[in-house]
Amino acid sequence: MITWCVAHTQPLKKLVAQQHLLDQGYEVYMPRFKKTVRYARKVEEKLVPLFPRYICIGMDLDSARWRSVNSARAVSHLLMSYDLNTAKVPTRILEDLRVGEIGDGIVPVASLVNFVKGEKMCVL
Repeated sequence: MITWCVAHTQPLKKLVAQQHLLDQGYEVYMPRFKKTVRYARKVEEKLVPLFPRYICIGMDLDSARWRSVNSARAVSHLLMSYDLNTAKVPTRILEDLRVGEIGDGIVPVASLVNFVKGEKMCVL
């Protein structure tokens, strides 16, 4: 059974971490959204991570060697719970994000109205 965990990545290295974890056989989910950026009198839309420096990793905790994620390139560490097990993300939360996607992990801004900038999230 696939359990979703969260890893904290090194600054600006999410794509490196994603590719390395995919190469190791893990499932990876990194939701992004389109953000309008103004720079030097130009307006562009950029794809930016919904959760900066965090990446969701799907693995079977019974058979996978999840501690190897901590030594993956560009991964700082897996988030852990108080009992020193991996912190798990309820599948329902990721399914809700995936249902609203417009393609390739891109979440429309309109579906994010339930989130507020700086809001703390609890991972069970």
